[in-house]
Parts: sequence; structure tokens; C-alpha cells
Amino acid sequence: MVGFNGLTSSRQKVNESWADIDVQLKRRQDLIPNLINTVKGYASHEEAIFEHIADIRAKAISLPLNDIEQKSEVEKDLGNSTQQLLAIAESYPDLKASENFQKLQQDLVNTEDEIASARRIYNDNAANYNTKTSVFPTNLISVLCNFKPVNFFQNQ
Repeated sequence: MVGFNGLTSSRQKVNESWADIDVQLKRRQDLIPNLINTVKGYASHEEAIFEHIADIRAKAISLPLNDIEQKSEVEKDLGNSTQQLLAIAESYPDLKASENFQKLQQDLVNTEDEIASARRIYNDNAANYNTKTSVFPTNLISVLCNFKPVNFFQNQ
């Protein structure tokens, strides 16, 4: 009973920490359209990157919450593309001076920090849970009660 409760508690911590990551990912996804619209006003000829980011964002939104492996890949691509968009913005002094752009850029930086923090917490909880599912005697309980190991969230 103690082993089962320990596994259940660990799995719940993994689920809670994954929900925290999901909140931050959605926050980033919500910031991206505003960032694109702001940059578009100054760099309208960069249409390819805008479309690419919009496509990745749509894919990220449509993925099932529990598909951690796929979400890791798509969110990594989304983060890299967003950084590319910010690099393009460096070429436009008027854009960099825009108060709206500066606020969006700061919000994005803060969100990226929150994602990194949530990812560390999730991966730590996942490691603890995976350890419990594989060490004796709780590994016996995990097999009998269908406690499956979870994937880590790789976003960098």
C-alpha cells in the first residue's frame, strides 16, 4: 500500500508539473501573434518567417497535451523561430525603440525563463517517478498496477 501510494503521489507531481509547463507554453503561444504583428509593421518583407512561426504555433496548439515527445520537438522549433524573429527585429532601430515591441520582447523573455524553470521541475519529478517505477520493490507494484515511465521534456 505504501509503494502504491508513493507511486501515485509521484505520478501526480509529474502531472501537476506538466500542467505548469503547459500553462507557460500557452502563454508563449499567445504572445507570438502580437509579436509577429508588431514586427510585421516594420519588416513586412520577412513574410516567410511569419508564416513559418504561424504554422508551428498552430501545430503546437493542436498537439495533444500528453504527447510530451512531440510537444518537445514542436516547442523547440517554435522557440528557435521566435528567437530568429527577434534577431530580425535587431535590424530595425525604429522597431527596437518601439515601447510595444520592448514590452512584448520582455514578456517573451520572462515566459522563456518560466518555461525553463517549469521544465526543470517537471524533469526532476519525472526522474523521481521513473526511478520509483524501476527500483525494487516498487517496480513490482508499477508493473502490476500499470505505472508507466514518463518522457522528459526537452525544449532546448
